[in-house]
Amino acid sequence: MSFNGQEVQSFPNNHTPFEFESKDIASLRTLIIDNYDSYTFNLLQLWGNETNNENVVVIRNDQFSWNEFKENVLPYFDNIIISPGPGSPVTPSDFGICTKVLEELDIPILGVCLGHQGIGATFGGQLKNAKTIMHGRLSLVYHEETFDSMSLYYGIPNPFWAVRYHSLVVDNKDLPSELIISAWCSDENGSKTPPFKESSTIMGLNHISKPIYGLQFHPEA
Repeated sequence: MSFNGQEVQSFPNNHTPFEFESKDIASLRTLIIDNYDSYTFNLLQLWGNETNNENVVVIRNDQFSWNEFKENVLPYFDNIIISPGPGSPVTPSDFGICTKVLEELDIPILGVCLGHQGIGATFGGQLKNAKTIMHGRLSLVYHEETFDSMSLYYGIPNPFWAVRYHSLVVDNKDLPSELIISAWCSDENGSKTPPFKESSTIMGLNHISKPIYGLQFHPEA
């Protein structure tokens, strides 16, 4: 489909992605920013299938300038997903407009893998190399228990198995006060003991005052 004179991808449907007015979950207007990753379209299918939401559009991270994005794209969306991708979020050519999205917007944002790392870096955290490169590795992930039905982890087993593809992680030392750890795992081979959150590998982050959430693992894998 074409949007503002440029081709974008959308979840297959019989509507344009901008026809809906109500804000129930099946009509939220969701934008996925693609960081040139093959898993982006798995996210597109997962979000559409799990929410019965046919109102999803994908753009590339460099498809629009920041001003074009703010003026001509952003007004049509209620929330944003920042996709996985190669490289590092501190490299502008790898992350495109996503840093500005995180710095300046107040709508709900979910960052996955590279998007999660970008949340850490944007708000003052440090990135470091993972102990080993994760390529399709299954890890047992622990999360904060919650009774809040709006939480990302509401109703999710604790712990749960998740798939990881990454070589960088957000360093859990000197994490900025704006971010809290919401999920974590141990990278010690054969460890059967639940890890301590503060000394483990960060698998999830929440911003304390903005609706921004990060997942290091791949929920779509």
